[in-house]
Amino acid sequence: MIIGITGRMATGKSTAASIISKKGFLLIDADSLYHGLRESSDEMKEDLIEEFGGLSSAMIFRQIKDDRQKKKRLDEITHKYVAAEIKRIVGGNSGKNIVIDAPVPVREGFLDICDVILVTDCEIECQVERLGSRNGISKREALERMGIQDGRDYYTALGDLVVDTGRMDENDLRIVLDIFLGDRGGKAS
Repeated sequence: MIIGITGRMATGKSTAASIISKKGFLLIDADSLYHGLRESSDEMKEDLIEEFGGLSSAMIFRQIKDDRQKKKRLDEITHKYVAAEIKRIVGGNSGKNIVIDAPVPVREGFLDICDVILVTDCEIECQVERLGSRNGISKREALERMGIQDGRDYYTALGDLVVDTGRMDENDLRIVLDIFLGDRGGKAS
């Protein structure tokens, strides 16, 4: 079984993926793949440098935060490489239970290979608070970062299960996932 987890930033995707991985699912973290590929893939680096003039995350963010075309171009570049890597890993682990943590629910290399899509969600105020605490950024900076993502409705429409994590702690989330996984092979540990 392949479970895909997606949602807007600071909604609990990684926590949910970690809980499920402890059940014995192989965890594929799309963000980690992206950062690894930025270091190891000469082709991806070349594409990013050609489009954005460098590899600095801060520089790229400045270019995409107010320019939807630049954001679209970043997505086209990065998703191509990350999706190919996800498919490679999944193909090499045929028959295993897999959980994919993917902040951006791309059609190819995520939605098309997952058996079930779980979406984490919470109110925007909760996201802002979590981003501020986790990343040490201001409310304005949190809203800027959140502004480059698709809206809540986009994400929630994709889910076979949508979990509102806004008033949950990790134990509450574990209970919800235990129930979810109960039909799919047992309890989360």
